[in-house]
Amino acid sequence: MKLSEYLERMKISCKTVCHIDKQKIFPVLLKRILPAIILLGLLTALFIDVSNRLNTHRIKENIHPDIHNAIISSTCPEQLDYVEAHIEDMHSRINGLIGWGGLYQFESPNSEAWEMFDELLTETSSTIEKLITLIDIESIRVDLQTFHLILNHAYTKRDTAALRYAHRIIHDLNYWVFNRGLRKATSDYWRATITLEGENTSISRWVNRNILNER
Repeated sequence: MKLSEYLERMKISCKTVCHIDKQKIFPVLLKRILPAIILLGLLTALFIDVSNRLNTHRIKENIHPDIHNAIISSTCPEQLDYVEAHIEDMHSRINGLIGWGGLYQFESPNSEAWEMFDELLTETSSTIEKLITLIDIESIRVDLQTFHLILNHAYTKRDTAALRYAHRIIHDLNYWVFNRGLRKATSDYWRATITLEGENTSISRWVNRNILNER
C-alpha cells in the first residue's frame, strides 16, 4: 500500500471516529452527569435545611428565659399586647417593602419606592417613641433605637444595606424576643439584637463604622 493511500484511509477513519464520538459521547455524558448534578442539588438543599433546623433548635435552647421573664414581669399584659402588636406590624410592613426580592426596587436613589419608605419612616418614628416608654429593659430600648437610627440612615443615604440590617433587627425582635407564638413561622435568626447577642453584634459594629463615626 502506498503511503498516500494509507494516509487517506487514516483521514477517513479519523473522521468516522470523530463523527461517532460526537454522536455518542454527549448522550452518555448527559446520562451520567445530569443525575449527579440533580443529586448534588438535592444534597445541598438537604444540608441547608438540616443546618437551619439545627441552628433554630440551638437558638431555642440557648435564648435566655430571663429575657422573656423580665419582659412579662416588667410590662402589664395590656402594654405587652400593644408592644408586640406594633413590633409585628412594623416587621410586616418592612417585609412588604423589601422582603421577597423587593429590595431591588430601592437600588436607584431616585426610585419612587423611597417615597413610600418615607411614609413608613414617619409612622415608625412615632411608634418607636411610644414603645420605648412602655419597655423597661434597656437592651430592647437600644435595639429599637438602633433600628430607628438605621432606618433614618437608609433613607438619608439611600443605603440598601441599611434597609437589610434594619429588617433583621425588627425580624429578630418580632420572632425571638416578642411574639413567642410566632416563632414556629420562621427558621431565620439573624443574631441582630444586642438583647439576645450582646453589644458586639455585626450590625452594631456596622453602625459604629458607617453611621456613628460619620457624625
